[in-house]
Amino acid sequence: PVGATFQFFHLMVAIGVLLLVMIGYALIQLWRGKIENQTWLLKLLVPAVILPELGNQFGWFTAEIGRQPWIVYGLLRTSDALSKVVKSEMVVTSLILFTLIYVLLFLLFMYSLDRKIRRGPDAEYDPIDPGVPATFAEVLP
Repeated sequence: PVGATFQFFHLMVAIGVLLLVMIGYALIQLWRGKIENQTWLLKLLVPAVILPELGNQFGWFTAEIGRQPWIVYGLLRTSDALSKVVKSEMVVTSLILFTLIYVLLFLLFMYSLDRKIRRGPDAEYDPIDPGVPATFAEVLP
């Protein structure tokens, strides 16, 4: 399916360009010392944290869908490359387990991100030893 491959690729590239533009603008505002005044940008950057994951998934879809019409171009079709050892139930089980793992990792990521945002930048200390700063910026003069 060339159409799906084409669209997923362009979605991946569009997300990458959007992130580069957002980061570039944010860096310019940071360099000028005006990023705190750009509340719309700061509010936009919070949900934008999911965009790299979406871009990654679209790239994966591009790679997997794009290679499906053939295993070896002109020599071996997908229908001829089926495994006699791996049954369809095994593939479905693997897909379900991978999906569950990715959903669990996503929920853990969102929980951690929400917790970090709610604490704010001043609460970044080592949980093992709260007296030790977690970043080099707090150590440097």
